[in-house]
Amino acid sequence: MNIIELSKYLQDEQAAEEYLYDKWILKRFTTCPHCESDKIGYISRGRIKCYKCKKEWHKRKDSFLEGKQISFSKFIAFIKLYADEVGVNQIADELELDIKSVITIHSGIRNCLINTIIPTSLDESTTAILLEDHGKLRLLFSQEKESQITGQHYFLEFERYKEFGSLYSFLIKSRDTIRGQHKYNSLDRFISFAKMKLLSYRGIKIQNLKEYLVELLIMYNNSENDWYTKVLNSLHFARVVNIPVS
Repeated sequence: MNIIELSKYLQDEQAAEEYLYDKWILKRFTTCPHCESDKIGYISRGRIKCYKCKKEWHKRKDSFLEGKQISFSKFIAFIKLYADEVGVNQIADELELDIKSVITIHSGIRNCLINTIIPTSLDESTTAILLEDHGKLRLLFSQEKESQITGQHYFLEFERYKEFGSLYSFLIKSRDTIRGQHKYNSLDRFISFAKMKLLSYRGIKIQNLKEYLVELLIMYNNSENDWYTKVLNSLHFARVVNIPVS
């Protein structure tokens, strides 16, 4: 999806809202989520009211956008900028948003992507294992011993490279477990890609390192696909299965 195709949604808030409904990021309410009555209607300030139980809720309820102060048109632009790998500071400048809000939304999108692949929290104590499975690369985070892992794989280790207060840049060191003569392979290509990306960030929290690594793997595995559409689908998936995004 290019910026020209999105332009009509970036300039028209109503069109942007319909676009997010069509992409299943916003939920279309036909019944009350409290009493299941179909006697509902829109009232002021984007709220919906049930005329049976008298309860109200916002039209952003049960979506990624619930509680987030960003217009629909700017959110579409945000997704595009995220998919184009634009940094949080530039996104804040281009969309004239508070940097804290940008970081929150940016992290939420990353969490949605991660949970489409690994629907559990990533424990800092677990070992990162990169392996190839049916032509795609995967990351495992476990306490498995080297002898318990089969197939072509690397155990990954990380070294802090630069410090920015409580933030760090990281270098990846792989422990080669392939016996015999080593040949450059898809695992090496991903590690080279991830090293470059991790060094380009202006520091990340150490507890978020593995989340960034998973994000990079998803990006790498989808390099030939429409990354913008992948992000949209993850936001839809998060809404359907009610994944926490903050």
